[in-house]
Amino acid sequence: MHSEVVGMLSFGVLGPLVVHDEYGRGVPVRGVTQRRALAALLSRANETVAHDTLIAALWEEQTPARPQAALQTTMSRLRSLLKGSSGAVECIRTEATGYRLVVDDPERLDCWKAEELLKSARAALDRPEVALPLLVEADRLWRGVPFGEVAEHVQFQPVVAHWEEVRLAIVESRAEALLNAGRAGDAALLLEPHIQAHPGREHALGQFMRALYASGRQIEALSLYDRHRRELSEELGLDPSPDLQRIEQQILRHELPTVSQEERPPAASAPSRNDSAASRIPVPASQFIGRDDDIASISRLLEHRRLVTLLGIGGIGKTRLALHCARAVVDRYPDGITVCRLAELPPGADIVHAVAASLGVVPDASRSVEDHIAAALTGKRHLLLLDNCEHVVAAASELMDRLLASTESLDVLATSREALHIGGEQVWQVSPLAVPLAGEDTAPAVDLFLDRALAADPRLRFTAEEMRQVVRVCRQLDGIPLAIEIVAARLGVLTIDEVSARLADRLTLTNRTRSTGTRHRSLADVIDWSYDLLTPDEKRLFDQLSVFPGEFTLEAAAAITRTDDGPVPDIADLLLRLVDRSLVQRAERHGTSRYRLLDALRQYGHRNLTRTGTAIETGARHAGWYANFADTVTKRPLIAGLSWIETIDAELPNLRAARQWATEHDPALAVRLVASLHWYAAWCCSREAFEWAEAAVKTAGEVAPELLPTVLATIAVGAWMAGDMTQARCLTDRGMAAAEKSGAEPPRYLLDVAGDIASFDGKFSEAAQWYDRALDRARSERDDVQRMINLGCIALATAQAEDDADPVILADEVLKEVNRGGSPDLRAWAYYCSAHLVTAADRERARRDLWTAVDLAGRTASPFVLGLASLALAIMEIEDGDDPSSEAAEGIEAAKGLSPLNVASRFGNQSGFELVLENTRVQLTANDEEWEDDQPTPPNRVVVDRAMSVLRSV
Repeated sequence: MHSEVVGMLSFGVLGPLVVHDEYGRGVPVRGVTQRRALAALLSRANETVAHDTLIAALWEEQTPARPQAALQTTMSRLRSLLKGSSGAVECIRTEATGYRLVVDDPERLDCWKAEELLKSARAALDRPEVALPLLVEADRLWRGVPFGEVAEHVQFQPVVAHWEEVRLAIVESRAEALLNAGRAGDAALLLEPHIQAHPGREHALGQFMRALYASGRQIEALSLYDRHRRELSEELGLDPSPDLQRIEQQILRHELPTVSQEERPPAASAPSRNDSAASRIPVPASQFIGRDDDIASISRLLEHRRLVTLLGIGGIGKTRLALHCARAVVDRYPDGITVCRLAELPPGADIVHAVAASLGVVPDASRSVEDHIAAALTGKRHLLLLDNCEHVVAAASELMDRLLASTESLDVLATSREALHIGGEQVWQVSPLAVPLAGEDTAPAVDLFLDRALAADPRLRFTAEEMRQVVRVCRQLDGIPLAIEIVAARLGVLTIDEVSARLADRLTLTNRTRSTGTRHRSLADVIDWSYDLLTPDEKRLFDQLSVFPGEFTLEAAAAITRTDDGPVPDIADLLLRLVDRSLVQRAERHGTSRYRLLDALRQYGHRNLTRTGTAIETGARHAGWYANFADTVTKRPLIAGLSWIETIDAELPNLRAARQWATEHDPALAVRLVASLHWYAAWCCSREAFEWAEAAVKTAGEVAPELLPTVLATIAVGAWMAGDMTQARCLTDRGMAAAEKSGAEPPRYLLDVAGDIASFDGKFSEAAQWYDRALDRARSERDDVQRMINLGCIALATAQAEDDADPVILADEVLKEVNRGGSPDLRAWAYYCSAHLVTAADRERARRDLWTAVDLAGRTASPFVLGLASLALAIMEIEDGDDPSSEAAEGIEAAKGLSPLNVASRFGNQSGFELVLENTRVQLTANDEEWEDDQPTPPNRVVVDRAMSVLRSV
């Protein structure tokens, strides 16, 4: 049984499918197949959904040729999508007959929560003060048709119908509670559209008749009944139900209670109508896209927090989001919602008079303006929307702190590029709109682009290639709504290709909408507004941070940024202030803070670096630091809890930029950086890193001759992985000659490659000697990654070369050493070596070790080890008469997908990963024609045939 551990996820099916993590942030599940799979599992949460049921739900139109394999792939991808959260709650489980989604708390599935609220409310209908809040909360959980886009699918129609019935029951229970509370007018307002939409629901019709009668509208109640009776008779030949007939008689006999005008609650306290307040909230006419999750989460926050601040960079859509949130919660504020816009105030101004004017407070000399405002709000259930606080943040903080302390029922929803930093503040970071994942073309950012483009020219139609261009544009714009709207509007006069070509200078693109304020005329205007509020030190730091193309750490920022006098002394404090001002984004990855600038901000900062003439020196510090980083990190299996591979993966954008800068300005530094990534290229089958080595070898002989053997070793690994052993031998020989020419010992990487080639040739004693020499160099140079790899290689070669070698002892020694401090991928390598060594002596242990290797390798992007371990496990299962397990198949498939090598071998055209498997079967395969008659039969042909069979099957 297989399970994945994910965080405390919450799921929403009462509308389009949504997933939230424990902090209320949306978890995107955008693929159509994955969304259908999730919907099918959620429709029967905590139950096993059979394979056939899932296949039918996923592919109603056309079932794939291998549905079981396709289902495994889909579920594997869905697990990966849900893996982003932390925690320890098992979510998706693989069962013998299907899959099961575990939801351990009804609060984490909105339909279950709604049903629980309805159940509790029904038990308290005679206490409407208890029942009504429960029913209002339940009703708010609905965001549309249950299960959204899959609702029309035949598989989902029964469950959709069930939850639609629950929704109707909530409305009718709410009406009953209102009637019991003596609020017949509110009940009538609620029931009228309900009856129009569902005329056949006689229970609701009876409630409506009672509400009309109690409100003094008995003629309307009787007319309603008479119309219903006639329709039943004419269309179905039936009479109204006995209950409905009884209500008619009670009305005729005046046996039902009525509510006098004096007894009715004031209209302002109605739970679901505050039309006048809603009408005073200005909302732009254009469609609001991609923020449903934000609105729902912010609305929930306002239930528990009195001050919620929407934080984000300019142009991210904070104001529009706040306005839509205000409309969503209008029913909670019977005394109104006030919008106070601060954008036109000068920086540092006092805001008290602007707030007073927005509230309609006219102060006099008897007391301060603040006291007048507090007096006007005392006892009022009111929401103050304070828009654009960043340039008056001190005044806004002081006034809001005082008002919240002196009033009990005032709530504040603020928008700012900087938090107010007062007690009780809840910050909500407004993120850019999501952009499509790799291979997809739908996401909120694309939806916004298309909507605004069609507004510019309704005749627009996009081809598949143009849609791919739209996706690229949205990614380049980082999903920033203002940037997308500015660019999309250009499609009224330009093609998508012409628009894309102009993005190189996106800061100059202007907004042609007349209603747009001066701060939003262009992206440059938006950023200028924030940049001008910075101190000189903050401006200098912001500009220098633009050298990072992606995420970066505080350590990297400290190493690369400078003041006029040297390193920045208070880098952490300055960086935090830029985060507070929404100019730098912060995220936590594996317990470490990482930072980044959105692309438009990075371009703005880099433009400033170029203007001041400091771009070259900043780039030099960046490239130098990352060259040192690469040299250090590839020797250490674990760095701050991460494997060395994960650490490099996180810094790939910076390593690319560093290499590019060094190639243009300091070729020797470029060679040093590339040489440090030897094991990353090999372990990850990285085509990119191999290509870097091929480029570096052209200059290494001149600018860094001492590193030429190492670069040749990296290219040699790429050659033997591609099945070209002739080229691998040639490159290794060149490396040895270059080392001899320089008078130095061959580098440890080259010694290791020589061992690989000897193993491939069946010369295991020679291979063990090469690996021993490589191990000695690794120890002397404190390269723990290579040391642990070579320990496994030595054990494998020794077991083949020496008849008296005990493979079990060799396996135990490798595991003991690597488990002491190895990363998951290196431990996976050790368990894989152990399994190979002990197979003959202890097959069950070998199977356990392979399972461990597959599990460990799956935690890091190491296709080489994952593929080897998965294939070996599949082969063992076939040899034992079993079908390959889904875990083994998924591991092979994942490794195939990660391998970028596409070359041909003597066995035909196969993926590079298949060739890795074929040529490196733990470096124990060999060319058939090179074996002598007296040597044992090589396993090459049998292994390759089995490998190709398994690979074809998955």
